[in-house]
Amino acid sequence: MSGICICGKGWKGSDCSEPDNEAIHCVSDCSGHGKFDPKQQQCVCDERWSGSDCSQERCDLDCGANGHCEDGECVCDDGWSGDKCLNRLCDPRCLEHGQCQNGSCICSKGWNGKHCSLVGCLNDCSGHGDCVRQNLQSNDELSWSCVCELGYAGIDCSVALESNCDDNIDNDKDGLIDCADPECCQSESLSSSSCSS
Repeated sequence: MSGICICGKGWKGSDCSEPDNEAIHCVSDCSGHGKFDPKQQQCVCDERWSGSDCSQERCDLDCGANGHCEDGECVCDDGWSGDKCLNRLCDPRCLEHGQCQNGSCICSKGWNGKHCSLVGCLNDCSGHGDCVRQNLQSNDELSWSCVCELGYAGIDCSVALESNCDDNIDNDKDGLIDCADPECCQSESLSSSSCSS
């Protein structure tokens, strides 16, 4: 068989067995993190480096399924954070009225919704009512409002109503006593037997 050998980079001669020192300056420097192997025609990287030109530093960090290691640190995928990319991020709207806990928005008192962007019940109904969602008829949006316990009223259930209409005491501190207080006439459970209609 006869033919001509075409030598790889860094080699010369009829059988390509002689090093070509003039061509070595054209050989990849492997980013300073390895040596070019003329026989394999590729970089052989130092221990902590990888890639075809040895430019990528290997990481010893386990960044899990939500990130990758770069320059000795975890670089997290979108939506993840933390040293090892284990913390799920929340929608930015959460931070206005809540705190993010691994992807779930924990709302501050008085705020509700997936992103804590819905106004909730003021003062948590002052401890005298239940916060319930109600449909606003005008635009079908849901809104939170207090349903007050018996004996309390107001947007946040903070107004005490007359609780006993037969004791001659101003229980709700509104300046009106028993029969003079309209609250005694509004609710059958509070109405006084001594008040005449």
